[in-house]
Amino acid sequence: MTDLIELAASYIAESTKAQQTVDTDKLAEAVRLLIATRHNNNTVYVVGNGGSAATASHAAVDFLKSSSVVHGKPTLTISIPDQTPTVTAISNDSNFESSFTEQINWFGKPNDVLLAITASGNSPNILSAIDAAISKNMKVISLSGFGGGKVSEIADIAIVVDSSEYGPVEDAHMMIIHLFTRLLKNVETTV
Repeated sequence: MTDLIELAASYIAESTKAQQTVDTDKLAEAVRLLIATRHNNNTVYVVGNGGSAATASHAAVDFLKSSSVVHGKPTLTISIPDQTPTVTAISNDSNFESSFTEQINWFGKPNDVLLAITASGNSPNILSAIDAAISKNMKVISLSGFGGGKVSEIADIAIVVDSSEYGPVEDAHMMIIHLFTRLLKNVETTV
């Protein structure tokens, strides 16, 4: 039993340490962009694979629901991985790298935002979605770990969690989503 307690304590410590590495200036910059996006009636598109797809889905629900409760107007947010039939049709008919890109090409508009969530920072379909967003004059916020990866080199705002373990990186990403949600809920205009 002691081994289990020690493993649990070690994981909690590692996850807490990872969360504490997040650059608060980058967080503030991202929140300002998200608030401006809501204020201007633009849309936030969120992408991620695996656990990051679940975080993308969670972000969309939180951004939509929480900000609409207080402000009467949601932060328009779409989790692209939630469009399962479309994602799989594109992956089947084209390739997996295009699974998110085509939807960005179809719907993205200038000054919309792409929130790209990827632990490694190097997922080909996420990088392709970022390229599509940039070509549409959208802004890009990336959440990554593992040193940031390629997404941190091309995003407008790159938030990197300093950890090389998936669990703590994904924990920190969820903490960031909850922080964004709280601020979207509590701040009415652009800051």
